[in-house]
Parts: sequence; structure tokens; C-alpha cells
Amino acid sequence: MRKRRAADARPGVFINCPFDDEYGPLLRAAAFAIAACGYQPVCALDENDAGRIRFEKLHALIAQTDLAVHDLSRVEL
Repeated sequence: MRKRRAADARPGVFINCPFDDEYGPLLRAAAFAIAACGYQPVCALDENDAGRIRFEKLHALIAQTDLAVHDLSRVEL
């Protein structure tokens, strides 16, 4: 079930992308662009609870956002 956000809170955008050093500048640029457009950028790096199962953490983050951006450009078979 989706959590309700406060009326004054900015809509969230979940960012799904690689988190390595090489991709870092692109992630920062995406977060900046999202914030500049009035949205709250959210990604898996925002939550650092190592005790939570990764799937549960991702599910909770995605459920609390309104939109999502997925960069699958580095997916390999």
C-alpha cells in the first residue's frame, strides 16, 4: 500500500541505475535535474539499513515515490 505524503512534500522520483564510481557523475546529474524540476530524487543509496533485505528496501522506496527513472544502458547478458 502506498504511503500518503504531506501536502507540502515534493513528489518523489525513484532512480534505478548503477552505483559504481564511473556512473557517479551521471547519477549526480540525474538527481540534480530531478530536483531542479521540483521533484525529490530517491535511490537505494538513500537507505543504509544493512539488516533489511534488498528486495524489501527497494519495494518500499519505489512504493513511496510517484515516478521512476530506470537506466538500463549497462545491462549485459
